[in-house]
Amino acid sequence: GDDALDFMKEYISEQGIPGPVKIWVTGYSRGAAVANLLGAALDEGALSDTGILCAPEDIFVYCFECPAGAVRAECTDPALYGNIFNILNRNDPVPYLAPGILDFCRYGTDVYLPEPDTCAGDYEAARSRMLSIFCSLDSVEPGMDLNFRLNKFPFLGVPAEEGSSSDAAEDVPPLLTQGLFLQRATDHLAGEIIGSREIYAAEYEEAVGVFFYALVGWSGSSIDRLFSSLLRQAKKDGIALGLGFLWDAVFGADGSGKRTAALVDQWLRQALRDAAVPEDDAAALMNAMPVLYDAMFRFFTRHPGEVITLILNAEQLGNGHRQELCYSWLASMDPNYR
Repeated sequence: GDDALDFMKEYISEQGIPGPVKIWVTGYSRGAAVANLLGAALDEGALSDTGILCAPEDIFVYCFECPAGAVRAECTDPALYGNIFNILNRNDPVPYLAPGILDFCRYGTDVYLPEPDTCAGDYEAARSRMLSIFCSLDSVEPGMDLNFRLNKFPFLGVPAEEGSSSDAAEDVPPLLTQGLFLQRATDHLAGEIIGSREIYAAEYEEAVGVFFYALVGWSGSSIDRLFSSLLRQAKKDGIALGLGFLWDAVFGADGSGKRTAALVDQWLRQALRDAAVPEDDAAALMNAMPVLYDAMFRFFTRHPGEVITLILNAEQLGNGHRQELCYSWLASMDPNYR
């Protein structure tokens, strides 16, 4: 956000832009996070020293699938940011990257794409209109399955002892929307394992960002090969993983899950090779994994059902972040779209 603001000030100065102006700011995913922060800075008068005239009603900010980059203590005047709109898909993992339970938020108003339980009209008819546009896009592979199981996300419960705080001790429906699962898992992971916004920012934020942007940013074929390889290795060596977990849980003095992490690390390296992921991308992901292994091991000890559900459905998680999906929903709701 600061870099974008500096560029705007430099551009205004170099071009000698005078008088009143109107500004449109937009972005998708990481770009949306920048747009959200930049829009807030503009609303707060960040260009007042440039000589141009630009009131909040002259600023228009649209952020698509936007992660939360602000904190609630900074968003004390919602009316000031009334020109910022965040268009979100509840089934998209990216907007959950900075968890709300740790007081992260977005400036402006969150607007969600239609879902079966929130659609004001006939959801199936709305979805049919969206699909007709989605399937007409050049970037969509012929015959691609858009169901994604987003609205029938299977939750795999695990037996729990009486009084346990794990998944099976709670009332969990057998089928969740992907969005409800992501919200539930994010709240548990952030609230119980990470604990505070300061710890998240210092220890986890960069690694989580690398992991999820790899999931949603690589090509579909690379993701398919990656998870096919991981699942193949898991089926072959699942017993070894279980024994490693038991060893770590019983004998691991530091609670870090070292044996479990070592085996998963081995699987992931092989999967990256099988998927022909570029060396730099693979190295970035592997460098981010150690801190995630530690968090996931501790998370598994408390919520095994959520971790198993996440792993077995990981291949589809990134589908909710497809730009074509967001575009098609918006176009289908616009009466002027041709």
